[in-house]
Amino acid sequence: MPNANQSHSKTSRSKSRGTSSQKEKQQTKSADASKRRRRSKKRQRSRKRLRPDVLIIIVFFAIAFGALVQQAAILRLDRQISNLQSQVNTQKSLNDSKEGKIVSSHNLAKIEKKARSYGMREPSADQYVYMVPKHQQKQKTNFDYLIDWFKANLSKYGILKK
Repeated sequence: MPNANQSHSKTSRSKSRGTSSQKEKQQTKSADASKRRRRSKKRQRSRKRLRPDVLIIIVFFAIAFGALVQQAAILRLDRQISNLQSQVNTQKSLNDSKEGKIVSSHNLAKIEKKARSYGMREPSADQYVYMVPKHQQKQKTNFDYLIDWFKANLSKYGILKK
């Protein structure tokens, strides 16, 4: 028969084994519970992130911002165009004034002297030829031909007298 000390030690071992396994079970349960809590928090966060109304608002503001940037670029280009147009107009007026100076700077006396050196002279009175243009006949339009046709047919039937 086992003595009393041996039986007592067996029960204490089984109790210590039971308590350690119970502790392990509790730890795993608490670990599982904390994992579940973390997962549920992640799900709640992900649900908050993917709300469609917030997503729609973000897309709307992104589109509005893009349109604003495009409008700013258009205004900047428009300003550049107007500056270039004013420069072109300035250069055109400068060119016209220079051209006028060139034309006015030609000395007619030099031109006449050069022409006389080639043998040209003033024309005599009988060398002038005056031409009077004849009265040009008006060209007929389709409407004129239509009027003539009506007149011819109406006079043919005696409705209109010539």
